[in-house]
Amino acid sequence: MSLDMSQRISVTRDQAAEMVGLSRSTILRAIAAGDLVEHYVTSKPVIFVDELRAWIAAAPTEGQRR
Repeated sequence: MSLDMSQRISVTRDQAAEMVGLSRSTILRAIAAGDLVEHYVTSKPVIFVDELRAWIAAAPTEGQRR
C-alpha cells in the first residue's frame, strides 16, 4: 500500500525530491543555500511539506529566470 504523500506533514529528502519532481541533489543544494530547512524530530532530518510547497511557489517564473 502506497502512502498518499499529500497527507504527510513532513517528508525525507528523497520524498521531497519525488514530490516536486526534482533530483535529490537539487533538494540538497536548496538546504545548503538555506532555501529549505530540515527539522530533526528524531536523528533523521525531515522537511515540512508546507515549507516545501512555499519553496516551490517562490521559484521564479519563466519570465523572471536569469
